[in-house]
Amino acid sequence: MQDPAVNTYSVVIHPQVFSTASGQKQTLTVNRSRYTQATIGMNHSSESIDDVPSRSRGQPWEYLLRQNPGGQLVCARRGKLLVIAAGPHALLIHFGLEAHLVACSRRDYDDLVREDVPGPNEDPEKSQLLRSFVMPRRFVEPSSRNSDQPRFINIFAAFISTEKAFMIVDFSRLVRLHIISRDRPWTPSDMEPSSSEWFSLWERFKGGPDWVLERDLAEEHLMSWRKDVVSEYERYMTLHKKWESLTKTRTLDSYFIRQRFGDREHQAAVDNASIRLQHQHPPRPEPRRRLLLKDMSMNSHRAFSGLGRHCINDILHFLGFHPGITSYAVCLQDDLFDHLKLTIYWFLQRFLKTSFLKRVATKPNTNNPFSFNAESNKNYISCYIAVFRRTRVKMPKELYDRYQSLGLLDPSHTIGDEYPTEKCKPCSGETKWVPVSFCGAPLKAYTVIVAKPPTPDYIAADLSQVPKDIAEFSYSTTIGCAQFHEHVMNQPDLLKIQSLIPPKGGSLKKEKTGKRGRPQKVPTKKSMAETSKRRKVSTSGLGVTFPDEDEGELEDSEDEATVVALAADYEAQQNSALDQAVERQLQEDHAETEAASRALEDSSSSTNGSSGHPLRIPKSQETPTQRLWRIWGQRNNEEIFPVEGGGLSIESPKLPALARNRTSRPGYPPTTRKGGSLSTATTLQQRPLARRRFRPVRHET
Repeated sequence: MQDPAVNTYSVVIHPQVFSTASGQKQTLTVNRSRYTQATIGMNHSSESIDDVPSRSRGQPWEYLLRQNPGGQLVCARRGKLLVIAAGPHALLIHFGLEAHLVACSRRDYDDLVREDVPGPNEDPEKSQLLRSFVMPRRFVEPSSRNSDQPRFINIFAAFISTEKAFMIVDFSRLVRLHIISRDRPWTPSDMEPSSSEWFSLWERFKGGPDWVLERDLAEEHLMSWRKDVVSEYERYMTLHKKWESLTKTRTLDSYFIRQRFGDREHQAAVDNASIRLQHQHPPRPEPRRRLLLKDMSMNSHRAFSGLGRHCINDILHFLGFHPGITSYAVCLQDDLFDHLKLTIYWFLQRFLKTSFLKRVATKPNTNNPFSFNAESNKNYISCYIAVFRRTRVKMPKELYDRYQSLGLLDPSHTIGDEYPTEKCKPCSGETKWVPVSFCGAPLKAYTVIVAKPPTPDYIAADLSQVPKDIAEFSYSTTIGCAQFHEHVMNQPDLLKIQSLIPPKGGSLKKEKTGKRGRPQKVPTKKSMAETSKRRKVSTSGLGVTFPDEDEGELEDSEDEATVVALAADYEAQQNSALDQAVERQLQEDHAETEAASRALEDSSSSTNGSSGHPLRIPKSQETPTQRLWRIWGQRNNEEIFPVEGGGLSIESPKLPALARNRTSRPGYPPTTRKGGSLSTATTLQQRPLARRRFRPVRHET
């Protein structure tokens, strides 16, 4: 029988890492109005850090520093908020920019919180207050960058049992916590939307209805937002019409004044009359500038809970809305409003599907809770980020054709005007790659729409090319379940891989945890070189993402200064050897490719025409398809070259049986021997599509 203490959790807080912000931005607030034991005297004798009691003495959370009663671990979510409860205490988490949960064993947790040191703040006094825990060496991957340097972690609170622990970790210290204590333990029924406690749980951070759990209520809030937008529009139109009416009246008055005071001696009377009219005339109403993008990001009327910059940009993309569209343009048209309502629900319910959990929510088979989950990171970026910080996006045929029919991909077209049918270019395949543009201020959004936005229903902004795709960031945190500082810093590093692998060959040793499933893959020189070329390895050093590049917003200037200071420290410590190693690897690959190409061109020049092979053409005359086949062939030990007539020539050095098998099939050319090697010449244009043995397969991320 299992020990009941294994499933009994209690909450622990660590005030030494709390931010020094106050008011609404302070790290931890409490509601203990229903908790009578909060007035019992404190006992700090069990605390191992001397400055914890001094900083917490007299604070509202002081009663939480003792040994808290345990209970069943229960949780609930609503939008981007999460509640975790154990015993009489429920912890509401506002994740901010980079906060996340980390599950580990109780032994690992005890080792992590054993030692804390002053933080990186330049102010010595603040550095003593903003402390960090020292991360043990076993949690630092040997193959990661700067693995020989100490690393630190900020653990704000945790739910612990005798065997496990769930920690709230935040590198940027922007997390906000709220604890609700009561005499009666929290139960799973309290975490249901139908319970009497449900709405009070989320009130601290103004949490709105969840679009999946509380769809009906969320749609009611959306209707409330629409009514407010329409009412504001009607008030504006009333003021605008009144202003236009007064403008016409002023024009008539001016005419009669000129008739009466037309002589020079009465010019002073004309000026005085004009001045009186100006004072009587109200100013022109401000133009309508209520952006849908802004309303969604501000969670207006609590109708857009759970949406950040990434989700909003992608939702507008699937809607086919320009980022500069105003809320008035959407709310005044029933079809656009209904389209918005359905798309928000469709977009958010994807994150609860089994396919998403299998692709993204898995964990590596390792004993290190801070190991980087490369598979989750790749799947999230490839499948669940459309346009946000992307250089291009793969659009499904239906969506692409709709964009084409509306003229949204034509820079000479104005949105809303009728688009000529003869200009539409429908998608010929299942998907189509389209470049993504960045809209400058005041929008700061991503879109594939290049058509001109009309006024006043849209707000225009300058378009520019996205300089770097989100998948190309290596040590900078971006978006996804794996993109947190402690995990990103444990990514394998090409330079370290080269130093750890023996010169005579071999690979790193796989970690065997004894858990179910295959051991985690270990990086190799080849895999790291391919990854470096694919991502164009970023050598910026520190994984810090600021508000313009992520969903959150920096809410504390002190924390922002701390992050910037820490980023500068890490940047100064970066080793340029990584850049040199990557550049050296790229140069070697380029040299090998050029040497092989020259050798093959020399050999082809001596054989072309004499053996009946089609004449090869130079690389400068290749079509994009021919170039793709040639590059793919080099990666798969197949020498594929373009030939005259639009075809391709294959020379395969593979097994003779493979080449002989080709001669037994109709439509394949004969196989000849040259210098002991096999050479098969063929034109792919002559083959049926289903019979092509070699096809380039491109896995786009």
